[in-house]
Amino acid sequence: MDILEENKYPHLDRLELLHPGPQILLGKEIYWTLKEDGSNVGIALVDDSPEIRSRNMARANKEMYTALMTCPQWEGIVELLQSAADWNDEYVLFGELCKKGKSPTRIKVHEETHFMAFDIWSKKENKFFNYTKLYQECHHASIPVSELLGTCKVSSMDSLYAFETRMLEICKDRNEEGTVGKTWDSDLSIYFKSKNDTPKLTALPREIERDRILLPPLPESEIYGAIEKVRSDLGETAFKDIKQAMPLIARYVSEEGKKHLCATPKNLHQYYLIRLKDLTE
Repeated sequence: MDILEENKYPHLDRLELLHPGPQILLGKEIYWTLKEDGSNVGIALVDDSPEIRSRNMARANKEMYTALMTCPQWEGIVELLQSAADWNDEYVLFGELCKKGKSPTRIKVHEETHFMAFDIWSKKENKFFNYTKLYQECHHASIPVSELLGTCKVSSMDSLYAFETRMLEICKDRNEEGTVGKTWDSDLSIYFKSKNDTPKLTALPREIERDRILLPPLPESEIYGAIEKVRSDLGETAFKDIKQAMPLIARYVSEEGKKHLCATPKNLHQYYLIRLKDLTE
């Protein structure tokens, strides 16, 4: 098993769903970064050659390789990984591959294909670097890093939720999907996400009808995000084959619904057709 097979990027829960509770963040320094809208990729040297993984696959499809290896940041990415190897370390550089055109959630349009780093996992340290170390490593290799929106260190849940609201207001004003919060306390890293199109579970009403809970609908950004994962896993050609794409889309969207305690839509085929249309415009 190589370094990319061993290191899948962790799933990000919402703030309210952190275990054993969001109060675990109290008293910790939290860094709030911009949530990029693209495809999650990890890059590492395997047998001295740069290899790429997608969110769910230890090796990305060939279209993702082509897009990443021809983007302006590729030379710096290889330089960063090689520099780590020269110092007897192995990095997995995680980031967002943003392809030219409409983003996966359809919130924005990328003018060109580019890569934005958001994490480095070090084999020697056996952990993720904090934001400062990430920024320094990427700066030396001319690799852009997800923007830092703010930091906080609070002692009450009211203050924590108030700061989350401030960060989401910044994202809303800039037409961005949301933010990712991260904290590094000794060897413990805690990551979570907050999005504007997701209902707040702290005040989420529910209705019971015939012993059945009526859940809120899964946000469209999560639906399109799941569809983009399918596109990343299958590649462009197979993604356009409805017989291959739709079963995987149904599975991934169902998984997102369970994660977010939301109901999944019945008209997934329409979302699939909309994304196909985006790719031809």
